[in-house]
Amino acid sequence: MAIAARAAAQASLKEALKKEGGDGDVHRATIAAAIDALCQLNPTPAPTRCPELLEGQWRLLSTPNFPQGQRLPGV
Repeated sequence: MAIAARAAAQASLKEALKKEGGDGDVHRATIAAAIDALCQLNPTPAPTRCPELLEGQWRLLSTPNFPQGQRLPGV
């Protein structure tokens, strides 16, 4: 169940990030709520303090690096 809930929360966040237009404040609030929901389902109690998660190679993504060069509205 936890895996399915995390997958659903991830999908909700991705959908919120894809949407364009609309009220900027409402859009940001929707994204923030989706992030909060996903954070609540994180199985790692303190992910920023977990060396196993922090080690390794990371890829920095910024707005211009989104798929198809898409940008978030209002950014």
